[in-house]
Formats: sequence, structure tokens, C-alpha cells
Amino acid sequence: MRVLKGNLVSAITLTMLLASVSTLAFNTRPVEAGGTVGVKAGDWIKCTYTVSGWPSGTPYPEWLEVEFLSVDGTNATIRVTMRMSDGTESNQTMTVDVAAGGGTFQGLSGFVIPANCTTGDSVYMSGYGNVTIAGETIGTYAGATRTVVYTSFSQYGTQLTYHWDKLTGVMVEASVVSGGVTGTAEATETNMWQAEIIYIRADGSIDPPIAPISTFDNVTYTLTGNITSDAHGIVVLRSNITIDGAGYTLQCMGALSTGIYVESGSNVTIKNAKIKDFDSGLSFFGNTPALKFNRVLGNDIVNNTRGIMGGGFSYNISGNNIINNTWGVELFASSNNTIDGNNIIANDHGITLWDESSNNSIFGNSIDSNIYGISLVYGSSDNQIFHNNFINNAMQADSWGYNNTWDDGYPSGGNYWSDYNGYDSDHDGIGDTPYFIDENNTDHYPLMGRFSDFSATSEHHVQTVCNSSISSFQYNGTAISYNVSGENDTAGFCRICIPTPLMNATYKVFVNGTEVLYNLLPCSNETYSYLYFNYTHSTEQVIIIPEFSSFLIPSLFMIATLLAVIVYKRKHAKISGTL
Repeated sequence: MRVLKGNLVSAITLTMLLASVSTLAFNTRPVEAGGTVGVKAGDWIKCTYTVSGWPSGTPYPEWLEVEFLSVDGTNATIRVTMRMSDGTESNQTMTVDVAAGGGTFQGLSGFVIPANCTTGDSVYMSGYGNVTIAGETIGTYAGATRTVVYTSFSQYGTQLTYHWDKLTGVMVEASVVSGGVTGTAEATETNMWQAEIIYIRADGSIDPPIAPISTFDNVTYTLTGNITSDAHGIVVLRSNITIDGAGYTLQCMGALSTGIYVESGSNVTIKNAKIKDFDSGLSFFGNTPALKFNRVLGNDIVNNTRGIMGGGFSYNISGNNIINNTWGVELFASSNNTIDGNNIIANDHGITLWDESSNNSIFGNSIDSNIYGISLVYGSSDNQIFHNNFINNAMQADSWGYNNTWDDGYPSGGNYWSDYNGYDSDHDGIGDTPYFIDENNTDHYPLMGRFSDFSATSEHHVQTVCNSSISSFQYNGTAISYNVSGENDTAGFCRICIPTPLMNATYKVFVNGTEVLYNLLPCSNETYSYLYFNYTHSTEQVIIIPEFSSFLIPSLFMIATLLAVIVYKRKHAKISGTL
């Protein structure tokens, strides 16, 4: 067999790591069996780099793509493109002899070798001697399980390792280690084979077993790497499990497919994943009569046709970033589900309930800059929608005239609507006039500011209605602090609802170290205290601090350049007033 002739310098990484590496060359010697060409015109493969220890401020490779423009015998015309971290790209078109190792571009070579090389085939390196293909193994490359051949060698203190797909001969992984610098490139996209679907089987097994998912108990399944696919990413056939994305990404490479498809399974939790570019990011349409008790928690679901879609009951969709999808959340013929605490931003359709979906609770979401904020259509009624922030949607809400509930009563209130133009003459954070949606749907208690819900303890939440942006909420056991910001010199207000088991006393409120009057609203009761106060905005911080003696408050804020709101318990006095 004739195997691998020609120049093969650190096959992916590095003229740029070591100039000395660029002088290395691989040449092949003939062996008994004949080599074969495993590529054809139109094939392409893309490798993505991981680099560590690179000199600061120096651009490094981000990805390398090799396209086979034509193949004639063992000769191939290829176009090689490299993108650097500073955004620059370089490319070159060349003719290479596949049987001789596959060309050189910017000191990089070995893009393709003959197909079906086996253990023991020789590779001759000029100045070093014969290098032997050390063996073959199984790996996951560009979303599929592939048999690869590999070699590893060292030269001038640099360790180099190469992997080629056995069936096609294309390079799928290469790495170089030199001193404190490590560079690795791995095939992440190709049209030369189809990505495999990863299954979590009903018996708890993972198929294929080398997929980048680990489990020790067949209950919690944790991603150990990114998944790229032109088919479904993960198909779930098992109930009572958790899939933890661990911050890794599932990404579609162009086909109509689903990131995670729960085909038959209930009580499935999907969390901490980044899911992008699929036809459906998450799908809960299965072959069981009703999927139930599934949870979608803390994921980034971006740039899909459908972000989350499904049918069933008793789901919890909470704490996700659902951004720039055509459809953000779609539920069909579904009931008793909870959609809360999500950022649903810049989708064509934010939330859509179809086909007589009923008794769903939708609260605490930021529904911002969508074409349609929320739509309840085809008989969807008796849903509860409150404490959401509807901000700058082209159509805030559309209920097709079906009866739904848009507030939680008084004083809890309804939703914040950015286009509401009513007044709040009694200063309770709720508009004096209703927000009209259609003849059968009205928010009777529209909020005058954005709603926020903060977890003070595992048992108690603090809620605010405020026309400021709120951040850095804290409760230290005795006091509440948080930061606010708004346009300088504009009027700010905050209504804060404090559970009495959390803080059951009279209060003092400080803004930027200055005590301000507040109203203890008449709706306060044994369970909740409602405080309302005003201040003037700046771009600084609002804080609610623990209990201090009054004489310490001014000195504390002399060392802080903050706009601060301070509320703390005072045992013997109550400050209140009309604002």
C-alpha cells in the first residue's frame, strides 16, 4: 500500500505555534496493498480549534474548513479556509495528491490521506524517519461515531497527534503540545456522513455508548461535550430522569430536526443546556397518550424555528432564555402547566397556547420585543396570566375572545404593559383604570412598573413593582438590599411586598443614605406588608440594608457613592407619610 506522501506539518495547528514545526514533512513509502481515494467532489469538512496557553494579544485559529472541489484519480482540487480569532480569514485553492498526503496551506498539511489505512502502515517523516500508524479507535466526530486511524510522534520538543477518518481518509482531529501551548482541532461539521441520533433508551442505556453524555445511576445524564447534528440531537425514551446540559451546546447543522425530543417519557427534567438552530429546540410530542410532569429549567433556547413545543400537562417551564425563535413557547391541548420566570425576547411569537389549552399559569415572565407577546387561540381559555412584563411587543396579547384571567386580584395585581397610559392617583403601584385586551379579556389591576420576584429564603419571596431596573437583591437575615437604576433625574417609585414572617416590624427606608417617607399601604395584613416610596433616579445603586442604629446610617453612606434604598426593622418607631 502507498500511504501518505508529501508535506505534513502539524496538520492543523501550527506554523503559528512553532516556526520550526513548519519545516516538518511526511512522506510515504509504498507498501503491499494499493491505496484508495475516499473523497469525492463536493465533500467538505470543518474543524474547530481549542487553544490554551496562546500568547496574549496574538490571534489564534478558530476554525479550518477543507472543501473538495474536484477529484480526478488520486488528484484532488481543494479549497482551504482558515478563520482567526481577530475575524480575519485566509484561503487558498490547490491541487493535491491524496495518495501523497494532501497538500500544504500556511504550513498546515495532511488534510487527507488514502482511505482504509490500517495499523502498521508507514508514514515517513523527513529528518525523523518512518512514523507508523499506531492503531485505530472509535470516536465521535461531526455528530457521528467513526472509526479512525491515528499516529503520534514528537519532534524538537513538540508532541503531535493526528486522527484520520478511516473510511474517507480526511483528518478529523489533530493536536500539538509545545511548552505551555496546546492546540487541538476537531471535526465538528461535514457533509460526508450523517450525524447520529443519540438515544437515552427505556432501559437507561445511552446509544451510542460513546456519545458525549455520562450517567452513573441511569437517573442523571450529564453532557460532557457539545453535540452537533443534522438529525435529532437527543431522543428520550425513559421517564424519571434529569438531563443536565452542564452549559454545553446542542446545535443543528441544517436539517429539520429537534434538539431534545422527549418521545416517550414523563417526569423528565432538562436543564442548563444551550440549544440552537433546530427546527424544534425542545419537543414533548411523543407516542404516549399524555406526557406529564416534565420540567425545562435554566436553558438558553436560541435561533430555533420552535423553541419549546409540546402537549401534555403539569409541565414547569421556568428560568429559561428563549430568544430569537420563530415560536418561543408553544403548547397544544395542554393543561395545568406553569410557565414562569422566563426571558422571552425577540421571537416572532412569544407564548402561544393552541387547541383548547386551559388552566395553565403564566406568570413572572419578561415578554419583550416579540411580534406577538402572547396568543391564546383555537379555544384556549381559563388560563391565568399575571405578574408578567409585556414590553414593546408589536401585539402585546391576543386571546381571540376566549375568556382568560389577566390579574391576580388586588393588591397582588395583574401585568405590566409598556403601552398602558393610565394613572396611579392613590400610589399603590396599580393603575386606576383597567387594561383592555378584548371584550372578554381585561387586566383589571395593571401594574405601573415592572414586576420582579426575588427569593429571600427557601420559603419566602419578596416582590416589587418598580419603574427602575432592579439588580443585586440580597436578604441577610434581618434586612433587604437591592440596586436600582433609571434615567437621571427622573421620578422613581417602588412598591415592595414583604412577607411578615421574613420581616415583621415597622420599617425605615433610606435612599442614598437619606431617610424617606413611605406609605404602609392599607392592603397590608398579617401575611404581607406593602410599602410604597418615591425617589429621584440616578444611574447608581439602590440598597436595602440590615438593621443599624440610626446614627450609623449617615456615616455608612459617606463612604459609598450609591443611590441607596434602605429598609430595615425599627423596634420602637414607625415612619410613614403621604407621598
